[in-house]
Amino acid sequence: MQESESYIETLHHESFSTNQAILEPLFDNPKTYGQWEAGHFRLMKSIAEDMRVVSQAMRLRKTCFALMHQKALFEFLRNNKIVGNERNAIFSTLFTSLDYSNAVIAEHGRYLRSTWSFVCADHLSSALLHDGFFEHELENYQAIYADYFAAYCGRIIAENRGEEFALEPLITHLKVMAAEKRKGMLTLPVSGSAQIKLSAGRAPATSTRHRPRARPYYC
Repeated sequence: MQESESYIETLHHESFSTNQAILEPLFDNPKTYGQWEAGHFRLMKSIAEDMRVVSQAMRLRKTCFALMHQKALFEFLRNNKIVGNERNAIFSTLFTSLDYSNAVIAEHGRYLRSTWSFVCADHLSSALLHDGFFEHELENYQAIYADYFAAYCGRIIAENRGEEFALEPLITHLKVMAAEKRKGMLTLPVSGSAQIKLSAGRAPATSTRHRPRARPYYC
């Protein structure tokens, strides 16, 4: 946990960091930081419980996959500039139990927390476990999953327009391709020898060391 916090603070203070903008809301409010910190601690605890390096690497790999999937929606919306009725249709399809406003707020919060934890998990994989084989393939998997998710959302948009979605076979193909890639990456050998250890025996309390600002953060 200490390694994650140290790394993410370093990125936040680096003026040339590509992650600086996405990290701003984490350090804007102690409550936001505390919520992320508690959730990230649970993720790290589930990984560190097994002291065997290979087991930790496998758990960390699965965590990276899960976090990547959780942040996929807002990355798709941002990269493709999806707004208005199309954006509404996607949220209505994916979040049937929430109204649009609450769904956007809840999912944007999850997107931010998942992104922050993914940055840390990716760092731990390379810097601590030295899981080079997995790191090499992770970007390829992310591209495949992004294509799958874009095609899936494309079908929702087409249906909302009353149009026929001509790329239905592509969704199935990309889904299978992503699953096979993920399965293969979980069987890659582990080259590292270091361990992930928790620096505390309980979940951290809300941090008060980061200065709050009045400026709100909107997606």
